[in-house]
Amino acid sequence: MKALGELLRSAHIPLTFPHHSAIVTSLCTHSKECKAGSIFFGFQGQSSDGSRYAEEALQNGAILAIVDEEAPIDDHQSIIRVKNPHKTFALMSAAFHDNPQRELKLIAITGTDGKSSTADILHQLLSFEGMPTGLFSTTSIDDGTGKIPSPYRISTPEADLLYSFLDRCRSNRVEHVIIEATSHALSEEYSRLYGLSFEIGIITTLSGDHIEFHGSKEAYLEAKLSLLDMIRPQGHFISSIENQELTRCLRRSDPSIHIHILGRDHPYMVEEDTLHSVRGTFEGRSFTVNLGLSVLATNALLALLASSVITHKNPVELLPQLANVRPLKGRMQSVPNDKGVHIIIDYAHTIGAYERLFSFIRQIRGESRVITVMGAAGGRDKKKRSVLGSIASKESDILILTEEDPVYEDLRAINAMIEEGIASETCRVLEIDDRNLAIAEAIRLAEEGDIVLLLGKGHEQSIQRTNRSIPWDEEKAVLEVIG
Repeated sequence: MKALGELLRSAHIPLTFPHHSAIVTSLCTHSKECKAGSIFFGFQGQSSDGSRYAEEALQNGAILAIVDEEAPIDDHQSIIRVKNPHKTFALMSAAFHDNPQRELKLIAITGTDGKSSTADILHQLLSFEGMPTGLFSTTSIDDGTGKIPSPYRISTPEADLLYSFLDRCRSNRVEHVIIEATSHALSEEYSRLYGLSFEIGIITTLSGDHIEFHGSKEAYLEAKLSLLDMIRPQGHFISSIENQELTRCLRRSDPSIHIHILGRDHPYMVEEDTLHSVRGTFEGRSFTVNLGLSVLATNALLALLASSVITHKNPVELLPQLANVRPLKGRMQSVPNDKGVHIIIDYAHTIGAYERLFSFIRQIRGESRVITVMGAAGGRDKKKRSVLGSIASKESDILILTEEDPVYEDLRAINAMIEEGIASETCRVLEIDDRNLAIAEAIRLAEEGDIVLLLGKGHEQSIQRTNRSIPWDEEKAVLEVIG
């Protein structure tokens, strides 16, 4: 709990509110959760305006409501208007939890693809070195008490949850914390990471995604690149020559930052890439990563460079540890079975991820048939759907279109957009709405040696349908079919 005046000062709000000494018991973004002593934040969303619930929040006991300066509601003595409520929320959340970030060394990882994999691999590498490390990613969290599946649907949640997590990391005497930074979290609109300073910033790849939110590819890239502004002076920036926007990143970087570019400063080469492992060389030394797909090896090497910075060891000295890295759930995850079929679960859902995955499949498939189960999320970039269909159909013998997260969109309409891009006359296309049934049919059709790709859901624990969330586990769905 904190005095209201202290929180107002932390957010640079003039102390004109009459009850400065009032004790704040919680920060809330939902009016129904407000109680005596709460501060309510009414955010402007894509489909709703939280400021409209300010009166309800005050009636439930909130001592103050903070809304956008343009919020379409009547003024009230207990309402404060600010330019960016999300930034105010981040600053107050930090102060409410006694600024745990000041006692932690933070590592941020962003990119269109590869964020979760790089974060998880770095977490593993530091654990091999005996360094308890915090982790906040799409798939997992670890506040110093052990890694568990993330309970959050979104990768980088609101600032109150993030600072509560950082507070636990501090209490558990964790020194370093890895944070997966999404474009939403970095954006001016959401500013979930506002006010943080990072020891290390890692950018994996940059292409384009979430255009429906950002409005343009340029706005999306600007959100991602803003991470570079958050690296502390004398901090470290890590990326690779596979980053399509590397030149732009380097131009954006502060001159004081130490830069480590995989493939430029640290030569590497992939020599063998199979469904289950990658072999290659790094600075002339051999390495093996027990992960399929060469891009995962790139992610592992980015994590290796970050581990080298943190441990103050030569990356070559740490190289043997890559062989001990375990696969991440839902990332080129192989499911053993008695049919002799290669069943692969992967989170691929962007154009870049599809291009890399199917280029890899083309190289290793030989005479094997490829059966792909895929879909596209509702409410997201519609233009990419036909592109995903085109990429997948060129390498798939059978393409099964099913639900990913249709949300409020008609599933048949989503599938029709995917089908517009079908670029192969020999690819057989099926539509099976229920994902369980789609997976069962893919496995039923598969013969020994075939490759079955289950794309788009990966680690996710739910499917979002109209007005409801269905519990989901892709691996469990497969295991129920194969027995």
